[in-house]
Amino acid sequence: MPFSHRTQAGRELGQALLTRHPDWLRSSDIILAALPRGGLPVAVEVGRVLDLPVRLICVRKMGAPDQPELALGAIGSLEALWWNEPLVHELGFRKAALDSVLERERKELLRREKRFAPSTDLSALRTKKVVLIDDGVATGATLRAALISAENAGAIELHIATPVASHGTLEAIQNEWDEHRRKNPYALSIQSWTALETPDDFASVGEWYEDFPQLTDEEVNHWIRHATPSLRLRQKKGELVLPEPHGGRLLYHLQWPNHPKGLIAFAHGSLSNAKSPRNLFVANELG
Repeated sequence: MPFSHRTQAGRELGQALLTRHPDWLRSSDIILAALPRGGLPVAVEVGRVLDLPVRLICVRKMGAPDQPELALGAIGSLEALWWNEPLVHELGFRKAALDSVLERERKELLRREKRFAPSTDLSALRTKKVVLIDDGVATGATLRAALISAENAGAIELHIATPVASHGTLEAIQNEWDEHRRKNPYALSIQSWTALETPDDFASVGEWYEDFPQLTDEEVNHWIRHATPSLRLRQKKGELVLPEPHGGRLLYHLQWPNHPKGLIAFAHGSLSNAKSPRNLFVANELG
């Protein structure tokens, strides 16, 4: 079933990741890396669910000179470069033609890195577990470049999360990355894939969204401003002793922002706890 928009898809993806990786919640070892432009709204919502920071890995598809939508390769931050070598060879493109495409896309990549700074500073990825997030994976060209960027940035683990992806593309990327690791024993492995939908008859990312607008630079910066998790929360821990006959010891750990607009008290059952994925899902929806 198609998603309403990227925001809804991001919420669902965040809840799926929370259920699968509950230890990721507020982890200081994990950073979400969005592929702008479309991956950013998805990553921001995932970040809200998991309370994790978001960075941007700028990537650009390199289309064929006569067919811009046909991905011959992709580039990414930190000199990441991926060519679809079999396709380039099959179509018989001359290097001069590809050099012009590469130069054009590199200029746009640098422009975006500057425009969206400091969120494009990937030094924060060093020694971190990095979760690459996009709004969908069709041919996977830009995702391949983003994987190289994250590895070049010094990440220690790679994870991939997306609302929808071509099943065949995921298999192809995994096989290519395994081959990359065989050639380079120091290369990172892809630790996990999370995709809410993996259709075999995948045609385009846009067909899986009812509302799928192209984002402007201004809209990207809007999402960047909303990408910071709830840092600097005021916290209080302690114990309450409730009177008999139905009282007892109640341990509590409260945290709240500096300027809250309200309070929702959510009580869970005795067989549950505050880290339960179900409870966190309900609390997040109430919030």
